Amino acid sequence: GSHTWENHLEDGIWTYPLEEIHEGFRSCYADLKKDVKERFGVTLRKLSGIGISGMMHGYMPFDEKDNLLVPFRTWRNTITGEAADMLTKLFDYNIPQRWSIAHLCQAILNKEPHIGKIAFQTTLAGYIHFRLTGKRVLGVGEASGMFPVDPATCDYEPEMVAAFDRFLKDHGLTYTFRDIFPAVLGAGAPAGELTAEGAAFLDPEGDLEAGIPLCPPEGDAGTGMTATNSVAKRTANVSAGTSIFAMVVLEKKLSRVYREIDLVTTPAGDLVGMVHCNNCTSDLNARRLSVYSEPRLTRTLFTPSYSSTQRMVIPTAAALSPTTITRAKALRTSTKAVLFSHASRMRSSASRTLCAQAFTQALQPLNSAAISCLKTKVLLLTRFSVTAVSSRQRASASRSLPQLSTLPSPSWRPRAKAAHGAWLSLPHTLNMRASCHFHSSSTARYSPA
Repeated sequence: GSHTWENHLEDGIWTYPLEEIHEGFRSCYADLKKDVKERFGVTLRKLSGIGISGMMHGYMPFDEKDNLLVPFRTWRNTITGEAADMLTKLFDYNIPQRWSIAHLCQAILNKEPHIGKIAFQTTLAGYIHFRLTGKRVLGVGEASGMFPVDPATCDYEPEMVAAFDRFLKDHGLTYTFRDIFPAVLGAGAPAGELTAEGAAFLDPEGDLEAGIPLCPPEGDAGTGMTATNSVAKRTANVSAGTSIFAMVVLEKKLSRVYREIDLVTTPAGDLVGMVHCNNCTSDLNARRLSVYSEPRLTRTLFTPSYSSTQRMVIPTAAALSPTTITRAKALRTSTKAVLFSHASRMRSSASRTLCAQAFTQALQPLNSAAISCLKTKVLLLTRFSVTAVSSRQRASASRSLPQLSTLPSPSWRPRAKAAHGAWLSLPHTLNMRASCHFHSSSTARYSPA
């Protein structure tokens, strides 16, 4: 089951309304339930188990009646620079702006009215898990994105907890850190069962039965580590989506603080070094790639959003209808914008060549009619990459790519012939820039990756 949503920028804060969180979660389950009914003719009533994964970090404080005190502040908000710097010095441990403890600390420094009413603070996955089970717990990987975790105990770092308790007391707050933060559980630990209220929340039709066991809720980073089998020490993975980050499972703690390296854990509690950039495909998803959705295609020209395991998807010739060809012509202008927006930022010929390689390889499966519709885009790419390849590469590429005779319109053919040698046949890459500016807690400026 699936449900598509998008965050909102309200009063300078990136957020998701609580109602949309509820609606999206129920919609996702309803879609799953419908699919099972259509495929197998049965109604979902019992499940072997449930696990919740969500975007990490952020700020969701609740009062004693479980009312959200301020709109959900997602990890995308870069408004906690003062707190992140202060906590990094206090703990001698890198605290990024997106971490939950930085959001809480900044709210306290700002003397926001709600801080005295906080009875519980959690993440998005932790909140959904609480609605289903009544348990205020997190998996250790998810917890490590709220507050530093000791890999030896798979619990919050006790010395840092004590230091933050002193900070709370100095600011006149009566609660302690452990009063308001979720308990930490390791992978495989029981994390509660679906309650009757939780079942009604998930399935308003009333078919789902209570009593289903749940595992500890985890974050998207831990989910990615598990999905790519990168949970053992000395393994690593890269995730590319709304943000982009690399994670390496470490053998030991770092010798000192590196502001460029965030420390989280695997779902089993092993320490992970992460280099994180806030922006990756967001600009493309929101403004450009979505226009390539074509209902008549069995597959789409481009996937709406990228992950580390996805490649550019191109339709077969048989899937292209006259309507599609017409639509492709209409999309020339928007495609130019995509290419030029990245080409203008590329600082080396090697980077420009990578972009050209990706796009020209993607054109190969198309028939001649489709290529003619996309000729303008090919020219845009080959024009700025022609000087960056060797004669051997040009000769090899010329043998494997479509001949120019299949591409009509004499007005542009001479230019294409000049650039034809630069067409390469190499794997698709998302490396659209020669350099990447890594996330820094001390600045609110992020370069699109």
